[in-house]
Amino acid sequence: MPRPATSDTALDAAARAAGFGRALIAQPGPTRALVPLLVLALPGLVVALRREARTGAAMLALTALVVAGALTRPAQALAASTSAAPTLAASPLVALALALPAAATLSALARGLAALRPRRALALGAALVTALLVAGAVRLHTESDAPLRFATPRGVRLADVRAGDVPCDFLAWEHLSWECSHLDVGTQALSGLATSDPPRVGGARVPLFLLAPTGARQPRSATWRRVAGGPTLTLDWAVPDGQRGGVTVEVAIDGARHDTFDVPSASSTRVEHRTIATPHAAGRAVDVTITVRGAGLVGIDGGFSAHP
Repeated sequence: MPRPATSDTALDAAARAAGFGRALIAQPGPTRALVPLLVLALPGLVVALRREARTGAAMLALTALVVAGALTRPAQALAASTSAAPTLAASPLVALALALPAAATLSALARGLAALRPRRALALGAALVTALLVAGAVRLHTESDAPLRFATPRGVRLADVRAGDVPCDFLAWEHLSWECSHLDVGTQALSGLATSDPPRVGGARVPLFLLAPTGARQPRSATWRRVAGGPTLTLDWAVPDGQRGGVTVEVAIDGARHDTFDVPSASSTRVEHRTIATPHAAGRAVDVTITVRGAGLVGIDGGFSAHP
């Protein structure tokens, strides 16, 4: 007997909702910073409803309205397959709306811990700390085994960015970008993902590691050291919407130049792809340096492939 169409629709909606949640949590920067508040707020709403129904209902309505209004593109993400990632506007109003039920959760936890005997409280604290350490170690191990992509939070953290010979040693976490504080002016001049103002190509948000020279005499470079090499290095590049290109990109492996290409001045309508044969890099750790010269900027992504 065939399954009713309504069941399929419900399952599909649930799958899309789960995907929406995963995409929301995966966003770096301000969006992901609100996730802990959101997690604490959910049980806090239940606590408030059980204590005082009217107060809890009012808190639930306020939180739902503010959070729903701060979500961008939720309809597209839940209605059909879409590449646009959902974001949550990190405004003070959203943080306040989440903080109220989160405070109820923390208050309930504090009362519960106060009722425990000292030994049980210490045991619980030790268990929580151990769980956090194990989760962090597992995540670091998983990341270290995964192939490196340039336009990722991990790629930004591992990059050695320089303006000419000057190292950029300040990582601005609100932008997830490196800054040479005495040279860079404005978010677009920073080198990284620019999560506070993410780049778009043809109107679509795409992950790009932005590199902008400080002038013809001071190229901008990013070096990733001891990267697991492969027979092929794929490089994706684009000039984001509203930006100017007109730069030259050089790709070097272990200090030897392997590819050079010019980027047009106009903004890109799509992400371009280049494939660089690197058979000598297969099976060993290498240093990859991408240098950008000129007056504009370019966004790059890519990494080594296990297949030629």
